[in-house]
Amino acid sequence: MKVLFCTPFLTEEGIVQGGIVVWANNILDYCKALDSDVEVVPLSYDRRYNVSGTSTTLDRIFYGLRDLWKPIKATKKYMSENKVDVLHLCSSAQLSLYKDLYVLKMAKKKGVKTAIHFHFGRIPELMKANNREAKMIKRVCKAADTVIVMDQRSHDALQAEGFSNVHNLPNPLSMSIIEDVKKLKESITRIENRVMYVGHIIPSKGITELVTACAQVDGIELHLIGTITDEYLKELQNIASAKNNGTWLKYRGKMPHDEVIKEMLAAGVFCLPSYTEGFPNVILESMACGCSIIATPVGAIPEMLQFDNTLNMCGLKVDVKKVDCIKLQLDVILHDKNLRDRCRIKAINRVNELYAVPVVWNQLQNIWKEA
Repeated sequence: MKVLFCTPFLTEEGIVQGGIVVWANNILDYCKALDSDVEVVPLSYDRRYNVSGTSTTLDRIFYGLRDLWKPIKATKKYMSENKVDVLHLCSSAQLSLYKDLYVLKMAKKKGVKTAIHFHFGRIPELMKANNREAKMIKRVCKAADTVIVMDQRSHDALQAEGFSNVHNLPNPLSMSIIEDVKKLKESITRIENRVMYVGHIIPSKGITELVTACAQVDGIELHLIGTITDEYLKELQNIASAKNNGTWLKYRGKMPHDEVIKEMLAAGVFCLPSYTEGFPNVILESMACGCSIIATPVGAIPEMLQFDNTLNMCGLKVDVKKVDCIKLQLDVILHDKNLRDRCRIKAINRVNELYAVPVVWNQLQNIWKEA
């Protein structure tokens, strides 16, 4: 079986990076090492940084259309010159849905089976709103032989719309991270009062609420790892200055991924109070590293951390935009060693049993074969 893997996956300078790139590379790196009857051919659907805050509307339209048209041409050319059994198309929705619909119909005309893979967690809300984006999602689902989503809520929402060809596929945890954790965990001392966040440091990730909450909790440090604007960093430092002159807030900058894993192994608490998510890789990584996890119930996070299963809970839930809730759960996790240990063990077991890349790869192969 030959699968044309249409997804962002390049990691070179100037390419827009995101969760889809991490997902694609975890799958590609794993399947390269396998002796499998499935041949995966990656085709770049990457976008380049061509716009900025000073770009004109015409610039944005031009580069946006260019980024849409180039992969369409490449896909058409490849399918014309090669036999393809399944086209796997990754989608981040919004304007790219128009490209998705065109590519799916093009593949259908050539007799190629298709799988559309939605890499975002807003589907339940969109179906409820029934806006233009929701209607485009439905058109795309009708055009595809198989639909893949990242969480159970999205799966259920599309099934409620009458789509029976929907599969829930989690993001995988890479083998390299699993091996790194095994090698490093005994040599790194965990600092229980160190709280950390990794990712884009922007308001929609709940960082303002996180810093505000941490300013009300004694005896902790908050480490922020990722990219941030100078303006937003100053805003956070002003909030932090209310306690101990803000020395407890540590902005660590952007780090190589292997260094991030070391930092996770050293942190007591990982916090992701985001307003919206899909299937966040940082939750998988913090689970594997044995962090105590505090997160909002958005996207796939509730099923990843089993918020509604008291016996198997892997982390603590906080409401979106609720500073008091974050403060309360920080106090709980920092002062209850039994709870910390129980959640850590559950998280480590769950991530290795359900989300390791060999497990997800087997599920993905079965989806392709059933398409």
